[in-house]
Amino acid sequence: MKLIVKIFIGLFLTCLMVSQAQAEPIHPNHAFLKDVIKDKEGQHQLADLLRKALAADPSGHALVTPDQCNTLHRMSCANPLDFLIAFQKEDKEGAPTDLAALADWVDTLVLKDPIVGIEYFSACLSVEGPTMIHRVITDCESREFHSGEKAWADPKTGKIVLAQDCANPVGAINPPVIVQPNCPRIDWPGQGTDHQQIFVVGLSELPKTCTSLKQAGQSHFVKQMPHDCVDPCRGWEGIAVMRAYLKAEVGVLKDPQPSFIQEVDGINSIQLPMEVMDGKHMVEICRTHVNSDGSLTVYRVGVVAENFVHLEATADHAAEHFAVIEESNFKPYSNAPPPTKLTPEEEKAERDFRPH
Repeated sequence: MKLIVKIFIGLFLTCLMVSQAQAEPIHPNHAFLKDVIKDKEGQHQLADLLRKALAADPSGHALVTPDQCNTLHRMSCANPLDFLIAFQKEDKEGAPTDLAALADWVDTLVLKDPIVGIEYFSACLSVEGPTMIHRVITDCESREFHSGEKAWADPKTGKIVLAQDCANPVGAINPPVIVQPNCPRIDWPGQGTDHQQIFVVGLSELPKTCTSLKQAGQSHFVKQMPHDCVDPCRGWEGIAVMRAYLKAEVGVLKDPQPSFIQEVDGINSIQLPMEVMDGKHMVEICRTHVNSDGSLTVYRVGVVAENFVHLEATADHAAEHFAVIEESNFKPYSNAPPPTKLTPEEEKAERDFRPH
C-alpha cells in the first residue's frame, strides 16, 4: 500500500558535499567477516583463520579473510586485533588480553541457546580512509537472535560473544532491552550520492526504543546513527509548520538526527518509537540531490501522525505502522511558496537548539 504524505517545504540549509580532502564517511554497520561460523565447527574455522592471520603478522593487523575483503564497501575486512578488542568488551572476565592467546580461546567456544525476546549488542567495524584505518564500534547495533539461531559462548563465563548467523562479536545488554514489536517505519526513496538528513520536531524527547536505520542496499536495521554530512539541515520552516500544527512551542530534538550520503539507488527506512505517532511530533527528511553538473537540488518532506497506515497482523506478517514517501512527494525548494519567517527571537531559540 502506498501512502501520499503531506509535504512541508521551506527554506533550510543543505547537507554540504564532503570535500575530497576529508576522511570518507563512517559506515558503522560493516561486517567483520562473511559466513565463517554458521556450522557446528564454526568456532574452529574462525580460530584457524585467526592463526593464519597472526602468523602473517603477529601484531594483529593482517586481514583474517583477505580474499573476501571488499575495499569498495569496506565489508569483511576484519583483522585479529579487531576481534580481540570486541571480545574484551563483551567478555571482560574471560576473553584473552593478548593476541597470542586469541585463536586458542576461540577454539573453546561452545554453542548455546540465547535468551528469547531480548536484544543483544553487535559490534561493527568501521574501515575508514584511503589507508583503511580500522575502528571497532562495540555497541554499534542491537538485535534479537533469529529463530533457531544459536550463540557462541565462553564456556567458563557463559558470556555470549558471537552469533551463529553473523561473525560480528555480540554481547548482552545490561539492563536487558526487550524486543519492541511493531515499531513505526518510514520508507523513502533516494539515489546514490544523495545527502539524507532526518530529524524529529516535537514537544518532548523520544525514548530510545525502536530507533534504527536501514540505508538503501543494506540488509538490516542498525541502531548506530551515522552523522556523515558536514552541516545538518536546520529545518526552520518545518519548525514553524510544526508550531502551527501543534499550536505549541517546539524545537529540533537532538536524538535521533542521523545524516548519511546514500551509496546506491533504492529505498531508505527508519524505525522510530510509537510516540512519534502521538500527534506531538513530526519527522522531517531533508534530501539533497547532487546533479550531473555538480549543482545541488534540495528537497524536504514532513511526516505526521495521520500519515501512518496500520496493517493488522496476518499469517504473512506481523502488525505494523508505516508511512511510505513517494518520489513525487519530494518537491524542490524552488517550487515552494515563500517560507514563513521566524522572528529574531525564534531564530536565536533554534540556534540554541542545534545539537553540538
